[in-house]
Amino acid sequence: MRKPGYSFNQMEDYIRAIPVEFHPRMMIHSHYELAGSYNLKGIHLTEKARNDVRIKKLLRTFTNKRISASFHQLGELKQSRRKYDYVFLSPIFDSISKNGYKGKFDLQILSKSIASINMSHQYPPKIVALGGIANSNVHCIKEIGFSGIAVLGAVWNNSDPAEAFNAIQRTVNQL
Repeated sequence: MRKPGYSFNQMEDYIRAIPVEFHPRMMIHSHYELAGSYNLKGIHLTEKARNDVRIKKLLRTFTNKRISASFHQLGELKQSRRKYDYVFLSPIFDSISKNGYKGKFDLQILSKSIASINMSHQYPPKIVALGGIANSNVHCIKEIGFSGIAVLGAVWNNSDPAEAFNAIQRTVNQL
């Protein structure tokens, strides 16, 4: 759940409006203390949060929570020693939903880097591809070595979002 402009109280009100049975499925991107108070699945760390001393202290109390993060540079991901359940790496391809947000990875180098991360990390995270993922390019994601995909623009910018999602799902299931 990503609500970057929400205050603590707004985020708490938003969580309270969601039926309790869904709380254990939710990852929160800010106001991390609420993850413990509302039995949320876990927290997603932004770049800023990953470097915040207060967050590092809080993480020690979250022994039963999932931890995820977003990375935009391979070097940062390679150097990270924190145990993540999964991480997003983006943008892999030119963004569909953000104009001018260009993919910045050489796919051959990316493939070698992911293999290296998986071999060298004590706790290699699942690496999820984000940015410009569409039915037309999802086939190469597995070849590169990603654990999964995150899709936004290809679904939400489509005139039939449900069919766009189903088409991508069918392609993924064929891989």
